[in-house]
Amino acid sequence: LVITKDEKVTAQEVSENARDLLETAKSMHIVYEGVEYKAGDVQSEVTEEIWIETPNKFSRTVELKRGTWKESVVTTTKSDGRDTIHLTSDDKGGFGHAQFFANCAPFPGIENSMNPVFEYLSSNLATLLDSDKFRIISKERLDNRPVIKVHILPSTAESSENMEVYWYLDEDTSAVMKTEVFQNQALIARTNAKLFEVNTDIDKGLFLTDIPENLSVANGNLEIIDYGYTVSDSTSLSSNLYYEPVIPTYMPEGFELTEVGYIDIERLEREGQKIPPVWRQPSFLTCKSDNKYMYICEDGIIDNERGNPFSASDLGYHDAQEILLENGIGYLYPQGVGDGTLYFMTDNIKVKITGNIGLEELRKVAESLIEAAQRNP
Repeated sequence: LVITKDEKVTAQEVSENARDLLETAKSMHIVYEGVEYKAGDVQSEVTEEIWIETPNKFSRTVELKRGTWKESVVTTTKSDGRDTIHLTSDDKGGFGHAQFFANCAPFPGIENSMNPVFEYLSSNLATLLDSDKFRIISKERLDNRPVIKVHILPSTAESSENMEVYWYLDEDTSAVMKTEVFQNQALIARTNAKLFEVNTDIDKGLFLTDIPENLSVANGNLEIIDYGYTVSDSTSLSSNLYYEPVIPTYMPEGFELTEVGYIDIERLEREGQKIPPVWRQPSFLTCKSDNKYMYICEDGIIDNERGNPFSASDLGYHDAQEILLENGIGYLYPQGVGDGTLYFMTDNIKVKITGNIGLEELRKVAESLIEAAQRNP
């Protein structure tokens, strides 16, 4: 269906709808069906059912059928916002292996974090917030639902120069209802949303991360990875760190500081766990207001990082935009919730902030944090 002058949809409308969905969705229930192709032949078929409670509770069951005999493999991922478990089925109908990620940090998309909501939902919608990352192709109908077909441009992480990625978006919400991936003009993957419900009731038991009794480290079918996140409080937080964290003096209207924590690297070292080389001992502030949220991550500055914006390389720094702050310079990175992650430095700490609150509010929080750091060097 070719877009007529009267029906024309703007990229701004697509972005605004995606932002509204990010800010208003408290829960989601999605069922996807997908197919992968090779040389035109079906290589695998997949059905996945996803339950989400924003910002960080997640349940996903995937049934993958491979090969001529369509042998099924079922995997299940559950996250309660702190721990995440990934289970793989065995040939007896139970689970034969599991990875358990304990004490995950709340900041999405970084080391020491495991936030499936961000990986499977927020990061996709965030792509649509920037009109430079997609191009509108047409308006169409998909199962009697009006959709907007967009081309995800090759400069994004979802696409590359030899691949073309197309999303079909619900006209009202910009939710992704269908995807198509082409490589050298040949279709290699397709997914369709058979069900997409927003703000639906969810059984809280879906997010439980209990380890099945038949799995254990001793039996070799359970792997446990501890990310070291430890809840603290704002008064005693600094006693556990090698730097002095800073609390911002400005919060968006209605926001409250709901949790403070840090990565306990002493415990991780004792347990032989991996210590990230750049953000070695970050502290975290979690702030919420109804269905909006903001995450702040701070860490001490290593000498060779001073003035170097690329110590936030985990955020996709090649696409960073320089942001002028009232009392310094920040860098907006594309990865993160909402408009991305705002990264900056004070004299003693490096900071990154993300949330579904908009760039201007991120800027105000950053400026207040810099001011607070300057008052208490």
